[in-house]
Amino acid sequence: MNDTHELTELPDRYYRPSGAVPVMGTLTMLFGGMAASVILGFFAALINRYFPYVIALLAVTLGYGAGVGAAVRFSAKIAHVRHPGFTRFVAFVVGLFAVYTAWVWYLWVHTQPGLNVLQQVGIVLGWFTQPGAIVNVMQFIAGQGAWSVFGWTPKGGVLYAIWTFEALMYISFAVAIAVNPALTYCEACRCWTKRNEKLAHMPLTDFAALKTDLEAERYEVLDELRSQPCDMNNRLDIGAATCPYCTTTSFLTVSHVTVGNDGNGNPTENSEPVVQHLIVPREIADRMAVPVTPQPAAATTESGEDASEAEPAPA
Repeated sequence: MNDTHELTELPDRYYRPSGAVPVMGTLTMLFGGMAASVILGFFAALINRYFPYVIALLAVTLGYGAGVGAAVRFSAKIAHVRHPGFTRFVAFVVGLFAVYTAWVWYLWVHTQPGLNVLQQVGIVLGWFTQPGAIVNVMQFIAGQGAWSVFGWTPKGGVLYAIWTFEALMYISFAVAIAVNPALTYCEACRCWTKRNEKLAHMPLTDFAALKTDLEAERYEVLDELRSQPCDMNNRLDIGAATCPYCTTTSFLTVSHVTVGNDGNGNPTENSEPVVQHLIVPREIADRMAVPVTPQPAAATTESGEDASEAEPAPA
């Protein structure tokens, strides 16, 4: 069995995003991502101020960037944006805004805590509209140090390096999360397809041979495999994505699934695509959803010989 997934694909046999960006798509992604930056940045600043622990701060850094990226992803979906590269670019821009927003809220929670609501709003808006003032405060903080750990207070270039790393984490997580590679789109009906990731289970087989068969439209191999017993802890799963409005758009995915345990002993599944978003007739996807009766495992004799091939006992 070939357990590598880096196999050559035939482009015309697989789904490829059209690259379309609707007129309102850009504005929707920018608004969604920036709104998430403002909201999540506020809570991140509060955690930074009142729970200054390493684990909490690391979780905030990762969660803030991922949350902003998730907002861009969701916005791209509702706006029907089918251009992964452009979506990542928007996520990059929003990530830069998220870095700026994080600084605005950071300065807010560390200054003027006793003012009334209107005064607080005015201060926040003031920080948002005065990037030069933020730079001046950053320079002051870098000279004095912002925090200490085990008696060490980073200052100057070291603190700038830490801030730069933090900003890169915000941006990189936002870009990484912004695109959902599992989504497919029906251009004819102008809608996202509906996914069913576990239509059937199959035993392991040669990945390259399976991929070649499916690309050559020899779909009967799926019926042969899914009628055989399989190890549910190390198996192949058949999934499909179909258009909810027409019978033309249909994509097939076969994934290698392994089951392990996490640190607490709970079962976890790891899935890697073997064949992803292969264009197939709708009847193939529908057929995979119909259960088949598994063939019983071949019994063996005490000597290890296949019972079906052993000589019959004399009468």
